[in-house]
Amino acid sequence: MRIVFRDYPLPFHTSAMPAAEAAREVFRQRGSAAFWRYHDLLFANQRQLDTDTLVRLADQVPGVRSAALRRALEDGTHRAAIQADMQAVTDAGARIGTPSSFVNGRLIQGAQAYETFAAAVDRALADP
Repeated sequence: MRIVFRDYPLPFHTSAMPAAEAAREVFRQRGSAAFWRYHDLLFANQRQLDTDTLVRLADQVPGVRSAALRRALEDGTHRAAIQADMQAVTDAGARIGTPSSFVNGRLIQGAQAYETFAAAVDRALADP
């Protein structure tokens, strides 16, 4: 099994792209554990994600250098990588929606029950 996380900041959420960029920078600086901690802070504060808030939230993640995060946001350091993720999602056939999952190349769109995933895995194992 391979799990791939792709960024897909929703276009109608004006703060989604900067939040994704900030999260990429947190990952670059401090790795997966810091990324997921920051991710949770972003979701808990999703109604207020201006640049100052993104930096303030990053200050709550140990070891993140907020000046470097602010610079990455100003420079658009991670924007191309995020846009590449978005294109990969589109190319794979997913639509805008969270989450989009694939089991052996078959799309499972949106939040689904465990049984849906179990059945998809069983099908994949029966017909690789």
